[in-house]
Amino acid sequence: MSWQIIHRILGLALVDTTFWQALQNDPRTALREGGFQLTDKEQEAFCNLPRNNLSEFSQQLLESLPSE
Repeated sequence: MSWQIIHRILGLALVDTTFWQALQNDPRTALREGGFQLTDKEQEAFCNLPRNNLSEFSQQLLESLPSE
């Protein structure tokens, strides 16, 4: 797992509202079109966590993935 990639995704979602909306609506497509290579577990976390609020989503995402 690359925390660098996850932080890039979250940073992009913070500054690019179009990307954040795409991530909320269809995370798999948004991640693929953004060129982000994630493990199946990471993709699952992006898809299964509630994506109503970026701050809460980020916190839940970081807590749900093991730090390696």
